[in-house]
Amino acid sequence: MNNLLRSYSNMLARRPILTNTVSGCIIMGVGDVIAQSIEKAKLESSNGSINPKRTLVMASYSGICFSPYCTILYGWIDRNMQKGGFVNSLKRGIVGNFAMNPFITMIFFTFSTYTEMILEKGSFEGAYEKTQRKVEEEYVTTCINSASLWVPVNTLNFWIVPIPYRVLASCVVSTFWGCYLSLVQHKPISLVDEQASSGTCYHEKNSKQAI
Repeated sequence: MNNLLRSYSNMLARRPILTNTVSGCIIMGVGDVIAQSIEKAKLESSNGSINPKRTLVMASYSGICFSPYCTILYGWIDRNMQKGGFVNSLKRGIVGNFAMNPFITMIFFTFSTYTEMILEKGSFEGAYEKTQRKVEEEYVTTCINSASLWVPVNTLNFWIVPIPYRVLASCVVSTFWGCYLSLVQHKPISLVDEQASSGTCYHEKNSKQAI
């Protein structure tokens, strides 16, 4: 295990963006598979298999959007912010979260929704409206939950966890965070029918069955 961690740390040092991108894709993919399994358990249904297109969308978000941005941001934090001690670790955790959380959460809902619409319908028709409703219903809650999780996790990671094990600790937590994001993204939402002046709504089916 120590040799594996050492090799991974060396890859991070030599090619940080590439290594984190590949790692992020795998971690988010695993999180989505867990999320789909939870959804099937809630429906008490064993029919159907894991939807690979949905997993591909989630993994692509991490590889294209999240992991490169996170690598650059935390590289800057490591170079420019004081290290050591609880207070400095807390500052680094707070800055890391609030420099990334509001922006990357919006990107997540937009990227995931538009990509899923392409795979589902072959066009972006309805993607804007769906993204707008998803952001209205889930954005604030997701940002709050992100801060509630990642500020303490990153603070403890900077403060207590030895450097060779920080990546492993983050990966473990990221797997469950990826599961949460997938569950949020694929919750059914209410879309306003723009043609109905009465303002009635209809519910879309869960996208795990639609893609």
